[in-house]
Amino acid sequence: MHKVLTTCGLTLGMFAASAVFAVPTYIPGSLKAHYKLDQTSGTTVIDSSGNANNGTLQELTTQFPVVNGPVMNANGPTPSASTQRNAVELDGSNDVLYVSSETSLEFDKTRGSISLWMNADANARMSILRCVNGGSYNGPSLEKTSSSIASRVYFYPNLNEGYFMAEHAPVPGAWEHYVFTWDYTEADSGDAANPNRVKCYVNGVQTTNRTASGGTGDTTFTTKPSDAVGDWVFGQRFLDSSSTQRPFDGEFAEIAIYDTDLSGAEALSLYENGVNTAHANLVAFWDFSEGSGTTVGDDAGIADMFTSETTPTFPEGAGPTWVTANAGANKPAYITKALEFDGTDDCFTIPDSASLDFDKAQGTITGWFYFPAAGSGRRGLIGSQNSGFQSESHSSDSIYFYPTGSGLLVLGGTRTYDDWMHVAFVWDNTAATKAELFFNGVSVASTTTAFSATTTNDWTVGRKAELTDTTNPRWFLGQMADIAIFDHPYLVEDINYIIANGVAVFQALPVELDVFTID
Repeated sequence: MHKVLTTCGLTLGMFAASAVFAVPTYIPGSLKAHYKLDQTSGTTVIDSSGNANNGTLQELTTQFPVVNGPVMNANGPTPSASTQRNAVELDGSNDVLYVSSETSLEFDKTRGSISLWMNADANARMSILRCVNGGSYNGPSLEKTSSSIASRVYFYPNLNEGYFMAEHAPVPGAWEHYVFTWDYTEADSGDAANPNRVKCYVNGVQTTNRTASGGTGDTTFTTKPSDAVGDWVFGQRFLDSSSTQRPFDGEFAEIAIYDTDLSGAEALSLYENGVNTAHANLVAFWDFSEGSGTTVGDDAGIADMFTSETTPTFPEGAGPTWVTANAGANKPAYITKALEFDGTDDCFTIPDSASLDFDKAQGTITGWFYFPAAGSGRRGLIGSQNSGFQSESHSSDSIYFYPTGSGLLVLGGTRTYDDWMHVAFVWDNTAATKAELFFNGVSVASTTTAFSATTTNDWTVGRKAELTDTTNPRWFLGQMADIAIFDHPYLVEDINYIIANGVAVFQALPVELDVFTID
């Protein structure tokens, strides 16, 4: 494109000789959002573009307000030689029993036991127990499954390993007692039906191990659960998306947790006589004797359980931290402050606006990122919450983005660790190169595959964009600075100008310039 340069009131027009210059191009109005991330306090992320696309610091929380949660009643089981127990009923929709992290529950997970009465209303897949540490599962897990073979209850001592599936089909609408024990100091028995490290007792009788396909399988469980398990959630896959939460429909009674593997005689006694609160290894016990209310006391005298009905929330006023930017050989002088993400539950969100709903056939996103060595793996960077645009660091140390959220993938490069690096995403569905990825001003990946433009809604920075996806949140760990969203596909010289001078200086260029000719 040929331009006429006007300066000091003089116009340079036609000359005999011709000289071509490549200069930075800023298209006025193309900057849709600019986050310097140089603030020192507050929970509002200021947009410097003039479009008022301010963001809000947020943090995933597991603290639930009680709405209409589980209901306690006196309809529990009546085991032999005992009176009827109390129970708590979950509605199979959004009821959970939630136990915040307690020191007593963070015992050495080399050995342990979980005991409970269960009355499932249907032969369907339901979550019984999940342990949560930050934004991921960590520790023992119980689930009732329904397969083409039969419904069973299975136990993961550690979600990173296999499971023990008890050879017993739960009876819908009937009270049954389960005790799962594990001991990582015990040698593998070599018996496929009873691998020895994990045992299950149903109504006081030990069961054998069953694989999903119907046979027996020896699972050795080589890695014990983490000692710092964190929170315990009964009745739902707490961090999953709505389609895989598998809420429990039915009732629980007498839930007890021990820091040792109980014997067969002790499991039988639990079934016949109930929980002995004087047991030296009892760390938590809930018998729902309150009968009503929303707080369930722990009769082991240690913790509380809270009943709740809702889903994970992202409240304002918490989350990433305003900090002095980390030092680094690649850090430009104009970056002095940054926003730091803890890799666990930090992000900030940007509400949808007319300026952010530009034609997504073209655009550029630029920003500075500091990846600590501990921040390897898959991490969300920036994207829209309806998958209209996604970018993430990949487990292979590369970075990728989808201009449309799916279908068109641009992946490449190698992340720089423990130093700052500049990343730019450029896409243009009208050009020969449809999308391109730049590291520190150098192209590392591109594609010529066409894609369909899409609109976006709210944006998220610092994790996988869809806040509804709590199964794979991919939290960012590290620092960010000078993030900008443009509706124009900028050239490599523009990107390098931004790297050298910053977005604010680039935006302040006085006139629209491109490659121009002086004749």
